[in-house]
Order: sequence, then structure tokens, then C-alpha cells
Amino acid sequence: MVLLASRPQHSLLGQPQGSLNLRAIGGPHAGRVIRLADAKVTIGSDAKCTIELHAPEVGAVGCVVLRGGESTLVKAWDAPVNVNGRPVQTSPLRVGDRLEIGAAAFDVVAEDETADDVPADLETSQDSVSYHIRTPEERIRELESSARRNRNRARRLAAAHRDSRARIADLEVLRLQAVQERDEIAAQRAQLRQDANDLEAALRQFEADVEQSEAERAQRENELTGWQQRLKHLEQQLAARDEELRKSIAALQESQQAWDRERTAGQQRMQSGWEAVQSERGALEQKRNDFETARADWERARERQELQWQQRSQEQATCSEQLTAEEQRLNALATELTEQQNQLSTQRAECDAAEQRCAERDAELAQQMTALEERRAQLAGQEAGLCEKEETLTAEERRLQQGLGELDERAAALRSRAAELDSIQAE
Repeated sequence: MVLLASRPQHSLLGQPQGSLNLRAIGGPHAGRVIRLADAKVTIGSDAKCTIELHAPEVGAVGCVVLRGGESTLVKAWDAPVNVNGRPVQTSPLRVGDRLEIGAAAFDVVAEDETADDVPADLETSQDSVSYHIRTPEERIRELESSARRNRNRARRLAAAHRDSRARIADLEVLRLQAVQERDEIAAQRAQLRQDANDLEAALRQFEADVEQSEAERAQRENELTGWQQRLKHLEQQLAARDEELRKSIAALQESQQAWDRERTAGQQRMQSGWEAVQSERGALEQKRNDFETARADWERARERQELQWQQRSQEQATCSEQLTAEEQRLNALATELTEQQNQLSTQRAECDAAEQRCAERDAELAQQMTALEERRAQLAGQEAGLCEKEETLTAEERRLQQGLGELDERAAALRSRAAELDSIQAE
């Protein structure tokens, strides 16, 4: 007995004549014939296929056989298909050909060849191959049920698609927010660079000021050294003048002492002469004229000596006045040197204060540089977090777009399958 599965169908190859006879090869059902009268025959592991075939490497729809008035074609779909041992994608199928679908094999036989009946459920545990042929009514019910399931699934997919679109819109908002945050961070980074450039310019200006201060301090130290050398030279000149004055005073004192000795000697001589005159008054009465003459000479000599004494007194007064003037000039020089030393001390204090301000400014700049480094590190961490967040959002967007693409493909496949099922149901 041969099982016949047929119903009116239309094919682009024309109206099929007769039936397609497939004889099983191998297994306990070897030699049994499956007779098919449909213009389109599907063979696979799906329950909706014309021949439900469970075999290794056979997918839901392993292949499709299209029959027409002139020829029969087999098209590989989701299983390896060989015709006469040659792998094919689309190939004509004639009587005498051997059709291999995965691990299952069939021979195409003529209608007049006899064969045993094929039961409704044909299974071979030895070759892991099973066959099941359904009636058109069963197939129509299964197709209607599958169409309902597909419509429900299409509605669910449409709802999921709308949810995905909404989620993509949310992700787009998040992406725009991330772009805005990235622009803000870029602006902050530019501001930080500007601040860093300003600080560097200020640091360079500060270094220039420090160098200028160092140059001024060096100049003032050179001036101080010059003043000190000049003061030393003036002190040496003052010591030399003091030594000259001491020598002049010593010479004047020696002259005064010599004059005092001469005066004392003259007085002694005059006293001795007067005594001699008194003692020899009588004897000298005769020589009175000589004595008067000698006395006149002595008076002239005394006048000359007094005149010399006055001249020396005047010279001594002049030297004293010169010494006083020199002392006053030296005192003025000492006062001027003291004032210059005070000015130098004031300038040195100003330099020390400037150095202290420079040190304080260095410390302030160091604190600002430390704060900038910390801020730069914080911004770098924020930028890294934003980059990671942006990469996550980009990956999520790609995944959603990929999921949407898959959903679109599945929806298109489901629509195509539903259209095909609708066309089959209409037929």
C-alpha cells in the first residue's frame, strides 16, 4: 500500500502530472515508497512541513520540491542536499535519481513500481531518521494555528519594536547629554589650559622680577662694596692726615719747648748779667755806655724773639684752625658715610623684604600649581568616566540597532511567512 498526499495547487512550472514517488533507502523501512501529489513539497524537521523528517543535519525546512507539468526541481534550504552524490542548491529531479537530505536517502521511482505501504509515522531508530506525512486538513489546521501564533508573535514583536524605538530615543537623549557634558568638559579643559598658561606667564614674570631683583641686589652690593672701599680709602686718608697733624703738633710743641728754653736761658742770662751789673755797678759805671748799647741790642733781640714767638703763636693758631676744619670735614664725611650705611641698610632690608615676598609668591604659586594638578586629575577622571559612559552608550546603541535589525528581519520573515501561509490557506 502507498500513502498518497495531494490537494489542488497551482505552480509556476505548470500543473503537475501524476505523483512524486520517493522510496526510502536503508533502515528497517527500506524499500517503502512515499507518493506525493502536491506541486510544492517541503521536507524538514518542522511540524508544518509536508514530510516531517527528523535526521542529523536537517533543519526546520531542509529542502523544497517544486513539481510542474514538464519538470521537478529540488532546492536546498536548511540541510545539505545531494542528487546522485553531488551536492546541489537547485537541481532537476528525475526518475532514477537518488536524493540525499542530511542522513536520509530516497530514490525517485516511477509510478508503476510496486512498493509496500508506508505507515503514517515512519521512524528508524537505527539511522536516527523519522518520517511523518500529514493530510491536507491537518496541514490547514496546523497552518491556521501557526498563522495565529505568528500574528500574536508579530504583535509582540511590534510592541517590542516600539519599546526599542522608545529606548533608542532615550539613549539618543542620553547621548546628547553625554555630548553636552563632553563639550562642557572640553570648555573646562580649555579654561584650565588658559589658567595654566596664565600661571606660567605669571611664573615667568615672577622669575624675571626675581632676576631683576637679583641684578639690583648685586648692583647695590657692588655699590656698597664701592662705598666701603671709598670709606676705607677715606679712613686711610684721615689716618694719614691725623698722623701729619700729630707730627705738626709735635713739631710745634718741640719749637715751643725750644723757645721756652731759649727764653729761660735769656732770662737767666739777663738775671746773671743784672746781678753782675749790680755787683759790678761801680766797675761798670764806666762801661755804662757799653752796657746801654748792649742793653739796646738785647732789647732788639728780645723784640725779635717776641716777634718770632708771636709768629709761631699765629702759625700754631692757624694749624689749630686747619686741624679743626679738617676734623669738621672728616666728621661731615663720617656723617655722610653713616647716612650711606643707613641707606644701604634700608636697601638691604628692602631686598630682604622683596626676597621674602618672592618666597611667599613662590609658595602661593606652588599651591596654585598643586590645586591645578588636582583639578586636572579630577577632570581627567571625569573625562575617563564620560568616555567609558559614552562607549557603554555606543555599545548599547549598536546592540539595540542590531536587535532592531534582527527584529525587522524576523518581522519581515514572519510577514513573508504569514503571506505565504495566507496564500496557502487561500489555495
